[in-house]
This record gives sequence, structure tokens and C-alpha cells, in this order.
Amino acid sequence: MEETELKRMMSVAAKERILQLTEDHFYIIKLVQMYYRHNNKIMPLYALFREAEIDFKEYARLFPTGLHGLCRLANLPDPDRCM
Repeated sequence: MEETELKRMMSVAAKERILQLTEDHFYIIKLVQMYYRHNNKIMPLYALFREAEIDFKEYARLFPTGLHGLCRLANLPDPDRCM
């Protein structure tokens, strides 16, 4: 990951109430970025939970502002609605 991208993510994380980005954050961010690249749409949450093997409680702990915050971290467009 480029240094400028990492700095951007750290800045966004602070705004999204994430104190420290962990390997779990980076794994999920990469998943949604790859999905978007292949499908040109935001990954549905049920697919993310299944692929990342997490539940809603863990997802909410990692991304307290939800899908909008995750998309901002991944540098993807905001979703139109919750999925």
C-alpha cells in the first residue's frame, strides 16, 4: 500500500471513530475494493459477512459508522442505500 493511501486512510479512520486500523480492517477494505472492481457495485453486507466470516457485532466494532464509513475508507462511492 502506498504511503499517501495509508495517510488518507488514517485521516478517514479518525473521522470514522476508528482509533487504529488493524489487519482485520485492511482485509475487509481489500475485500470490498476487489468486489467493487469486479462488479462495479458495493459489496452487499451479507456477502461481506459470509466472505470475511464475521457477524454484525464484529462488523459494527470494526466500522462504527457502518457501510458509509467502510466505503470512505476503501475510497469507494457512498452506497445509495444499506444493503
